[in-house]
Amino acid sequence: MKHGTNSRRGRGRGNGKRHPSVRGHTFESNGPDVKIRGTAQQVLDRYLALGRDATSAGDRISAEAYFQHAEHYFRLLNSEQGNGADRGRRPGTPADERPTDGAVLDSSSVNNP
Repeated sequence: MKHGTNSRRGRGRGNGKRHPSVRGHTFESNGPDVKIRGTAQQVLDRYLALGRDATSAGDRISAEAYFQHAEHYFRLLNSEQGNGADRGRRPGTPADERPTDGAVLDSSSVNNP
């Protein structure tokens, strides 16, 4: 009996494909109170909208849960891009309004001294 006769068979788990693309992949997310389906970008946008709505309604707990779910999909999208340009930016925060010391900036205080 000969060992190793099948030279085409790869060793290991990856078989050359290490990270599948999340761009075209459809996700089904079971959030705190809602089920959301769509691409990673669509799910991210929906959780951001839900978080903003909960914040405006005064429900800080639900808002934080929605923002944490949004951050997960934000990280998925950033890991797909592979560059570190937006790593310090949280979802929904434009780059020019990013706080440098961890403080939360109001959009009216960005342009006014």
